[in-house]
Amino acid sequence: MRAKIWSAGVGAAMALAAGFPASASAHAAPGPESFTVIVVGNAPQLFIARGTIDATGTAVPLSGGTNGGTDQVELPGGTFMLTLQNTSGQPGGRPKPPTCIAAFHGAGKSTIFDGTGDFAGIEGTGTFTFHGVFFATRTAHGCSQRRGTAIDIVQDHGTVTLG
Repeated sequence: MRAKIWSAGVGAAMALAAGFPASASAHAAPGPESFTVIVVGNAPQLFIARGTIDATGTAVPLSGGTNGGTDQVELPGGTFMLTLQNTSGQPGGRPKPPTCIAAFHGAGKSTIFDGTGDFAGIEGTGTFTFHGVFFATRTAHGCSQRRGTAIDIVQDHGTVTLG
């Protein structure tokens, strides 16, 4: 799930990544991989990988909807595509006054493919969970479904093979 995030969310996401190295370190053999994506709207999202790939970069949304989407992950040394397909979840429903807050969560399957540079030939699969909160904008008529701020954290575990 992707939602619009105010720029304040970007600062909070970057603060979470403080202390993570920015350089990529890739291994030639298949191995375990875990990553976290902090969704900050349609702008590039914070991407933190640990395992076969050890890097911090961005995930740029290319397509998406309520059932998942595809991002281009940009790391030092190259890029690759990441598809997240939701298989289960609990939509947050409509934010309700007086809080104008709705929570959502779910799980799914991930696929990594189509790498460039250091990630040419990359292949990977995994499973992920996501948890988020949407803070709707309060209007004179209640809570706006179209305006607000969301925070969505995706955590994935799987295996990656570099070509």
